[in-house]
Amino acid sequence: MADGLASKNSETDILDNPSAANFEELGEMYLDEKKFEKSRGAFTKAIAPRSDSPHTFYLRGKASVGLNDLAGAIADLEIAVRSDHKFDYYRAAGILANAYAHTGDYARADTMFAERSSSPTRRRRFTTTQDF
Repeated sequence: MADGLASKNSETDILDNPSAANFEELGEMYLDEKKFEKSRGAFTKAIAPRSDSPHTFYLRGKASVGLNDLAGAIADLEIAVRSDHKFDYYRAAGILANAYAHTGDYARADTMFAERSSSPTRRRRFTTTQDF
């Protein structure tokens, strides 16, 4: 119940002050609540006036994965990974590699997985945790 109230309060705040930062915050809240469609919509509104934030593209990509829109996810995650191949401690690259694999682009998936798992520490973490 408290989550729903927080969502309503944030939506009201957005109507009062529809800034990119507020839409991004709302998108993150929806993402945490697994409301992927609303989350992606909020991130899209955050990106419209300010398309220079790889973090927002990354989060919209995660929302698209939640909606099983892998083509949309790939486009956004590529922007985040292109800005920094270690983005979010390689999580963006891992999610992107997974999306490539699920769409049949195994060559690009292999490349991304190889880059992500190149050190023994990352390889061990990658095989023992699921962060998609």
